[in-house]
Amino acid sequence: MFLAKAGFGGAEYLLPGLISEGRRRGLPYGRIAALTSWNPARRFGLRGKGTIAPGYDADLCLVDPEHAWTVRAQESESAQEYTPFEGFPMTAKVTDTFVRGGIGCWSRARSSARRWAATCGGPAAETVRR
Repeated sequence: MFLAKAGFGGAEYLLPGLISEGRRRGLPYGRIAALTSWNPARRFGLRGKGTIAPGYDADLCLVDPEHAWTVRAQESESAQEYTPFEGFPMTAKVTDTFVRGGIGCWSRARSSARRWAATCGGPAAETVRR
């Protein structure tokens, strides 16, 4: 039998993949934002999420839409040791995240020698009851 870990080794590629392939196919940034923030927030009843406006949480990410890279499982922070996207070329990369306006995580380039997990610290979010 082989070792299987819980989860899916690929969720971290959703936004870079949507931007990389979506923009190449004419998908506007506004539609990508709706697909990844507004629509899920409405679907799951997450009030205060999904848009940038007064009264909403400032949960944001910054993306470098010109950062070309290739997906490699060994470079992933996932506990999985593989990804179905291995070798997939990307043309966008998330560089920073902000949770309720505070720094969530920033790129490895900015954290230099520090471990990525140490850069991010513990969870900055909490369970939202509906």
